[in-house]
Amino acid sequence: MNRRKRSDSTIGYARVVNSTAHRLAQIADELRAHANLGLFYVQDAYDLDRYRRVLELSAELASLPTNDGVALNLDEIQTAYVKGMAHISPLLGVEALVWREGKILLMRRSDNGLWTLPGGLVEVGEPLASAAVRELLEETGLPGQAIQLLAVPDTHFDQGSSLHIVTAIFLVEASGEPHPTLEATEVGWFVPGQWPPLNAGQLAHLTQALQALEAGSVYFDPAGEFLPTPQARSAAGESPKDTEEVQAARQLLRTVVLGQLERKA
Repeated sequence: MNRRKRSDSTIGYARVVNSTAHRLAQIADELRAHANLGLFYVQDAYDLDRYRRVLELSAELASLPTNDGVALNLDEIQTAYVKGMAHISPLLGVEALVWREGKILLMRRSDNGLWTLPGGLVEVGEPLASAAVRELLEETGLPGQAIQLLAVPDTHFDQGSSLHIVTAIFLVEASGEPHPTLEATEVGWFVPGQWPPLNAGQLAHLTQALQALEAGSVYFDPAGEFLPTPQARSAAGESPKDTEEVQAARQLLRTVVLGQLERKA
């Protein structure tokens, strides 16, 4: 009996430790993301020092010993952080589709005057569904709950942006009445097909999401023909080569992180 109690206690403690280690890793990753973003937009030497220090602390946090006593090498972590910043990946966005009495809620963007589903980019550490609900609240004032994933469109296909953005569109149940915000000069309900002037890519998003809603499935773009990745070229016997843009981005980011950027007086 006593042995059973000690065993249960040990298991419970291990779960707490593992959960804590996982949370610390998440915190380190989120700090890294905020520091990297700050370094992109840094405007003076003081902020440069602050964001570099946040990045250093994030790397140190990620290298702390785990519950099994194994610590990662701090120098290796810092090097990985520098190299990781130059990795080019698609941006991740979300949009919220609110359906009420046969109409769809749209917002008029304050930057270009065109209409779109409420949405935006996902923050580091934020679940997709939570991001969709947050964007809906921020842009229209409506609280809601994501209940279904409808579509995962890609700007490589919908031409919505020159940037590569992958967006998760959720069906969201929301109560109350929407209103304009800092990001939306107007909000309104529209019958499908009777759309106002839409932002680039939005017609495709609305069409895909509504078709998925009717079919009870999730829309995603078909696999397309893309240039071989460096890994694929290497496997085929060809030496992988970075583009000039990637090389320039890597050099710039390394310069910033390593503190070799000349300070202006």
